[in-house]
Amino acid sequence: STSAVAMQTIETPLGAKSHVTLPDGTRVWLNSGSCLAYHSNFGQSNRQLSLDGEGYFDVARDLQHPFVLRTPTGTLVRVLGTKFNLKAYSEDRESKVTLVEGSLAVYTDTLQLDPSTVMTPNEQVVIDQRTHTWKSHRVDATNYTAWMQLKPEDVTSGSVARKAKSTPLLPNMQVPTSTMRNI
Repeated sequence: STSAVAMQTIETPLGAKSHVTLPDGTRVWLNSGSCLAYHSNFGQSNRQLSLDGEGYFDVARDLQHPFVLRTPTGTLVRVLGTKFNLKAYSEDRESKVTLVEGSLAVYTDTLQLDPSTVMTPNEQVVIDQRTHTWKSHRVDATNYTAWMQLKPEDVTSGSVARKAKSTPLLPNMQVPTSTMRNI
């Protein structure tokens, strides 16, 4: 008999950050306005999940079940155990994968980056979602994970305003029209 597998969803409100440990032991930090989804059997028969937004992943090692992360625009990140940041908000033109520790391969629905080229720490792959082209360059990975330590009052002009999603308002209730998230 087949049973339906329920989806688990973790949504981080605009202006907030969250931290979660997945059933396989992987630790995830989610930035403002991010949504992470995975099947309730995650870690048992598969380790596939999806992210719309930005997250930092400290992936638990499991050679039998590769960790596969998909974005709304079709970028796939496949790892066995590593630390990396993925920024892939559905409204952004580019997705950015920044490797902190370990190694990983990046794919898209329409393109497989050269499989013989495995990312190394302090490398970033930037994928243009419209043209399906990519580029790779060396970076200081800590510059792309600093958002995990920021408090809302620490945000500077180096950040970009993000429009708040429409929310029904109660009388006399005020909701900010935008929030800040780092580039």
